[in-house]
Amino acid sequence: AVMHRRTKCEVIFAWALSAPPTLSVGAVDATNVALSAAGAPGLYCTLETTPTLVPAEWTPVLAGAIPESGVWDLVAPLGPDERIRFYRLLVQPTVLSPD
Repeated sequence: AVMHRRTKCEVIFAWALSAPPTLSVGAVDATNVALSAAGAPGLYCTLETTPTLVPAEWTPVLAGAIPESGVWDLVAPLGPDERIRFYRLLVQPTVLSPD
């Protein structure tokens, strides 16, 4: 006799209960802007940018997790004619698998 065993897959979405990360601007030169994201280690974030807020057309620049130090140092490129640029940091949901 052949037995078939069904397996169950569960996906749990968990939102961080800590304060959202903060984004601050460091050095700016002709080709790059240095930013720092400070927050809870392990939060997966996406840095997005837009040249205008009305209408805002957000474009992803970088994505990654905040390291154990709690500070993620980022460098975003600037175009040669960009005088104004807006940034935001989106926190992505964390997917946990049951143990």
